[in-house]
Amino acid sequence: MVIKEFRKILSQKWIIYILFVLYFVNIFLDTRNVESEIKTADRKQEEHIERIQNYDKYIDNISSNASVISGFSLFEDNSNYQSKSAKKIVKAYENVKNVKPQSGNYTVIEKATEIGFSDVIAFIVMLQCVIIIMNIDRKHGMLTLLKSCKQGRTRLALGKIGGLLITTIMVELVTFLIHFLTLVGTFGCGDLTVPIQSVPDFYESALPISIIMYLVIFVMLKIAVVFSYTLFIFVIAILCDNSGIIYAVTGITIGLSAVANIKIVWDYAIAFIKIISPVTLINVKSISEKYYNLNVAGTPFNVMSVGILIVIGYILIFTALAIWLFGKKRVFHIEIKRLKRKHNLKPKKPIGMLAMEYKKLLITNKGILLLLVLCLIQGAILSEVNTTIDGDQKYYSNYMDDLEGPESLDNDLYIQKEKNYFKNIEEKYKEKQTQYLQGKISGSELSIAENQYTTKILPKTAFKKVLKRQKHLKKLKKDKNIKGWYVNDIGIHYLIHPGSIYNEKIAWIFMMLIMSVMVVICMAYEEQTGMDKLSDTTMFGEGKLLRKKIAVSHSISLLIFIISNIPFLLLAIHSYHFGGVMAPINSLIGYQNWVQMPILFVLSGVYIIKALIMFVATMIVILISNKLTGMVKKMAVSITILVVPLIIMTIV
Repeated sequence: MVIKEFRKILSQKWIIYILFVLYFVNIFLDTRNVESEIKTADRKQEEHIERIQNYDKYIDNISSNASVISGFSLFEDNSNYQSKSAKKIVKAYENVKNVKPQSGNYTVIEKATEIGFSDVIAFIVMLQCVIIIMNIDRKHGMLTLLKSCKQGRTRLALGKIGGLLITTIMVELVTFLIHFLTLVGTFGCGDLTVPIQSVPDFYESALPISIIMYLVIFVMLKIAVVFSYTLFIFVIAILCDNSGIIYAVTGITIGLSAVANIKIVWDYAIAFIKIISPVTLINVKSISEKYYNLNVAGTPFNVMSVGILIVIGYILIFTALAIWLFGKKRVFHIEIKRLKRKHNLKPKKPIGMLAMEYKKLLITNKGILLLLVLCLIQGAILSEVNTTIDGDQKYYSNYMDDLEGPESLDNDLYIQKEKNYFKNIEEKYKEKQTQYLQGKISGSELSIAENQYTTKILPKTAFKKVLKRQKHLKKLKKDKNIKGWYVNDIGIHYLIHPGSIYNEKIAWIFMMLIMSVMVVICMAYEEQTGMDKLSDTTMFGEGKLLRKKIAVSHSISLLIFIISNIPFLLLAIHSYHFGGVMAPINSLIGYQNWVQMPILFVLSGVYIIKALIMFVATMIVILISNKLTGMVKKMAVSITILVVPLIIMTIV
């Protein structure tokens, strides 16, 4: 029964393909910014060498400073607990008294044990596997039949749990191995038989084990945590046959868990909420790299031990719940019904072909989940955008806001006034220096004058840019007879060249990836299900269906384009001043030879060109989908043509 349930998951080839696509993305993420990562690791290792030499002293200090070490505890208002916690910390570190850390290249261990995209892969894939293993039997009406057999309910539930366990082990093992080997190939790796304290991040660990033993424990705990998470989803799937509800409940749970993991620290009184959250438990490194105590009814317990017990408890509880609930006939159905007037009952209209294509793509093939993932990725990329302007930019922005408008005599007078202001400041400061040399003022008076000068002269660097802009506008009027404007171009520059603050290449990689997958799914669904033979037999059926699919593909691509590009545009508009967008583009330095047109037209043109690129890319995927057979082959070719070049451009 276990193997049979496992085969049901393997029968869905698309989940395997998605898994490999996610592995490909993970490999890309692991090999980004290698040079800067190596430099950071080298600096960290140099600092760690000195710490290694003082390791014995560090352990000895724990006993003499037990009160300080007990500060790791979560509740400091109970002196009895403080004493217990301090004694337990000292006892824990006695296990590593004879440990001799070794220096070496262990960047791989630090990165391989961090929470990251590999954990997202496990969560996404196991969520889909649970839905697959339940929906296959529901789809064919076998669930009710199997439950009616002798011991069918318990055997079937255990079979499904066993199938999910095998899948969890395989997914987690393969994910970790690919992640680990990619990092080894990228950064290299030192001796794995040395103590775990040899790794900089694990210097304060109280585990008397080697690195390789820690990795074994690490993977086993990861498997246990992912399996407990899988069982939780399995319980939800038993109670509810609506995939959308399962996605929603899972998303809310993971979201709340992530907030608890980020916002709650071990010192808080509500730290127990953090330790029971799946995101904290999957982050095995966070509960094992240092020794922490958790206050449980006035008794200190090691956080790692508590975490392991909670995972075991989750597995036992969710297994028992799954077996018990599986035998119940009650399933929660959530249906959305249209309200109809009592005296105006109309027959239900048939669903049009276009609407059916949207339903097949977004609901049947879980395209809406891909769009949600894209939104989350875009949110993560945007969270790293720094729209704060520094001191020089702030002064420059203020100057350009004051001068905004066509080049004129008033602007020249304003600039001349500022010139005189800075000239006056410099003359006064030089006068103070001369007076000091002549002995007319004291050193303290000179120091005060110097501080005043430093403060007042700060805008001068930004003012030099204004003078450069003035020179550019004068030359523009003289050479091309174009009356340029003073424009605050900080935001304009970021929209034309977003790379300085926004990782647009990464956004486009995911945009093209999601677009390729969704368009191929849309175009190849009939071929995959065998329905293409039926459409071929109807008059004009194939041509009409193709036109609808092309329309759906382009509309979905447009939605993907909006998700991937418009949020940054809105963020830039909110963060910067765009008052002079009707000025000629020639007003900006570097654009003096362009055809005269408003800056707004250029900015619009930038996004129109990007949209056209997306349109052409969509047509390429549609063409590939029509010419090739096999969904996997279509996706592979599309991704190779559209996504791989973007990855190469990003790396290079």
